[in-house]
Amino acid sequence: AKAITLAVEEAVDIVLIAGDLFEEENLVADTIPFLHDLFRRVSIPVVIAPGNEDFYSVASHYSNNISFARFGDIWPENVHIFKKHEFSTLILKDFEGLVISGIAHATETSEQRLLTTKLTDTSASLHIGLMHGSLDDKLPPNKILTQPFSDQEVLKQPFDYLALGHYHGSSTLIDKKGIIRAAYSGSLCPFELDAKGPFGVQIGTVEKGGVKPDNLSHFQMDDRRIISTQVDVTGLSRNYHVENAIRDKFDVLQVKQKDIVIVEL
Repeated sequence: AKAITLAVEEAVDIVLIAGDLFEEENLVADTIPFLHDLFRRVSIPVVIAPGNEDFYSVASHYSNNISFARFGDIWPENVHIFKKHEFSTLILKDFEGLVISGIAHATETSEQRLLTTKLTDTSASLHIGLMHGSLDDKLPPNKILTQPFSDQEVLKQPFDYLALGHYHGSSTLIDKKGIIRAAYSGSLCPFELDAKGPFGVQIGTVEKGGVKPDNLSHFQMDDRRIISTQVDVTGLSRNYHVENAIRDKFDVLQVKQKDIVIVEL
């Protein structure tokens, strides 16, 4: 919700979501209605390429049939969801000369290297790509490998810019001219104990040939920290003694009110 509010404030033209908007297997009842209502409140086009956690199928909640059957509602008209497990193109009304190419996960994981074959170039004045996958040699520990690709495979494609999802940290792929050709925005909030952040979204201006470094900015959405710590309670026989020891440790760690702290006694 904060990200969409920011998009309105910054007058962005298009919102790109490169997968894992939700987890299909761990969906809570009001997630999809919340997203419907959130996107319906704005006139900005929202373009989604489903990832391995929210992969598209006829039984997924990206399907309007499933969405309507469960919640009596469908995805708003300004939301565009790629549904094929191959690159397809999207032409948006009022965006003359712009082509967006995207691909959806069809299963939880795929080892298929989708960028080894060069996509058909378009006559568009601006070509943006959208996909969820793993950049070679940058796979974080314990992260699932899916739809892998290399720097060079990206740079050989006709995209002026490729918006990427899957990795929770933000990063950019820069060509020899110093221009950003692809980027992971990262997650909007922390998911792991060792997550360092910052967590948020990227807003930038795409031009022919890519994004100039000065034209891509990271906006922090969540300043909470997830902290894991130990508190020695040896010899403490009263509950309030234990509570005081925890408070003392919090003072040392400079824990803020919104932080999430896991304490091992």
